[in-house]
Amino acid sequence: MYSLSASLRRNCRCVWLWTLAAMVGAGCQTVPEDFTVSAWTPVAAVPLVDTRFDLSDVLEVLIDSLDTVPVGVMSNGELAYYHEQNFSGSIAEEWLILPSYGAASSFVLGEGEVAALNLMPEGGSVSFQDDVSSAFEITQPQDAILNRVDLSSGAFTFTLTSTMGDDLSGVVAIPGLVDPDEVPYEVVWNSGQFTNGSLVVSQDLDGWSLLPDQSVDGTNIIQGEYTFTMVNNPEHDAVEGEFLSCDFVLSDMAFERVEGDFGTSDINLEEEAVTFALFDDRFTTSGLEIERASLRLEVENGFGVDALLDSLDFTSSAEGTADVVFETSAEGLFVPSAEGSSASPTLVVWEIDETNSNVVDFFSAQPRDIDLNMRIRCNPEGSVGSSGNFLDGDGFVSARLMTEIPLSIRAEQIDFVDTVDVDIEIEEEAQLDSAELRLILHNGFPFEVAIRASFLNADGEIIDSLSTEPLDLFTLPAMDVNQVPIEPGIFVYDFFLDWERAEGLRSAERVVMEAWVETADAQIGEFVRITEEQGLRMELGLLVYAKIDL
Repeated sequence: MYSLSASLRRNCRCVWLWTLAAMVGAGCQTVPEDFTVSAWTPVAAVPLVDTRFDLSDVLEVLIDSLDTVPVGVMSNGELAYYHEQNFSGSIAEEWLILPSYGAASSFVLGEGEVAALNLMPEGGSVSFQDDVSSAFEITQPQDAILNRVDLSSGAFTFTLTSTMGDDLSGVVAIPGLVDPDEVPYEVVWNSGQFTNGSLVVSQDLDGWSLLPDQSVDGTNIIQGEYTFTMVNNPEHDAVEGEFLSCDFVLSDMAFERVEGDFGTSDINLEEEAVTFALFDDRFTTSGLEIERASLRLEVENGFGVDALLDSLDFTSSAEGTADVVFETSAEGLFVPSAEGSSASPTLVVWEIDETNSNVVDFFSAQPRDIDLNMRIRCNPEGSVGSSGNFLDGDGFVSARLMTEIPLSIRAEQIDFVDTVDVDIEIEEEAQLDSAELRLILHNGFPFEVAIRASFLNADGEIIDSLSTEPLDLFTLPAMDVNQVPIEPGIFVYDFFLDWERAEGLRSAERVVMEAWVETADAQIGEFVRITEEQGLRMELGLLVYAKIDL
């Protein structure tokens, strides 16, 4: 026989009323009106559990991004899924690549030059001039025309090689290579500087600039000039085929800034792939439809070039088969040039929603693989001239895509499970006649609900489910014009309680709530909006009847 801990014991003509001491495991509140007992009735009401279940506690987005906030609250209180992806996009040093540059030229003595040198008196001289040039070939971006390249690093080397026996002297000049003071490169040389027939001169190009020439045949021409004078050496007879060669090499170049016309090349933004699902494996759904969804794309442009987002490859696939391809009636996004330098990038926003696209078709309860690739085209209005674009060494283009999916839905089925901790104490007293368990459910969700509450012990074993069948909450709560509940539907159920059931409930540590949900007229009905305040409140208490001695 158990001992009843009597919190209320009153003697009224031998009428006793005992109540049970109880601990509430999930936020016990004031005893609800349904459990209030008038002083004259031989019934006491004891709250055991008062807890609330809501979707914001259990909703999660299955997604492979650590930056994702699964569920948030909109300004109007509505719950929404949020996902954010950052695209690193192009950076200047990878988008515009400076190639290594080489050019070579040789002056070879022919029959006429040999005869003239050999007939020349001792100390006589003859001067020659030649040039060496080559196109500075920019393959990325293709067809770029460069007006000026300010270098942060690089090396220039020229090599003179001679098989001539006469004394030589001369000048090598590169008009299109200027030092930090804008003075063109020039070196004076003579044959006394040669070692084993060669002269090699190198120059560190940090702070130097290239000025490609567009006025001659071809584009991006770097031209060198060399002049030299041959002084007749009486101890040497010139031979046909003797030569002087000149080789230029520009290598290991990195730029601080480039100015020119970069054409209509593409700026690619890094491709992303993500797996997205609206509900995790605690939910079973069918016939789910979403009313609204939106994409907000922010593009930050640190390139000195206008651009147009004219390609957004956005596809969704399920089990490896593509089933949705993005379509929109929105105009392409124009992205203005950075202002003066990469330190002043421009930021533009492109917004897409269900009114101008099929974006709602991309999201469902089942996991979907979503692939996204964006491409931005330079100079969408055509050529801008040789100095119309610029690119700083730390220039960049990046993007951020934000997805918002408000929980405005209709569904044939959404089943979910949630668990809360409880601590129930019931003590038996011999004078107790009988008792009932009263379950009160407050349905604040904008849909029909059937529920089952299962009490589990410390080992996770089900002790009691109160009812073998789910309890149907057929009546919807009162709704406003936006299909948002304004007054919950309240349902009361009473269950028989004996001491065997009471003993089991005393060992309960958790209660698992299983809910089966359906929106009204799911196929054709209004979409309902789920807000932060909505939930399913469950109250469980005792109605205790005492023995009466007359």
